[in-house]
Amino acid sequence: MHKISILWGETPEDGQKAKTYTFKTKVELEAFKLGLSEHEGWYEWEEVKEGYVFKWDQPRLHQLEEYYRKKGI
Repeated sequence: MHKISILWGETPEDGQKAKTYTFKTKVELEAFKLGLSEHEGWYEWEEVKEGYVFKWDQPRLHQLEEYYRKKGI
């Protein structure tokens, strides 16, 4: 069984739980990840460990912030 856990949204709420998706094959998981990468910028997401619950006091660099920093924006 192949899994991916995702914390959805650009600004998660405190206590927001990550959603875990399971797939029968690695190919299905990779196709799902490809779909995620194709829509990046339209709806934010971050891969996290299974069972992850967002807390504001946890250090975290959002993917969009990282992108802007690399671009110097």
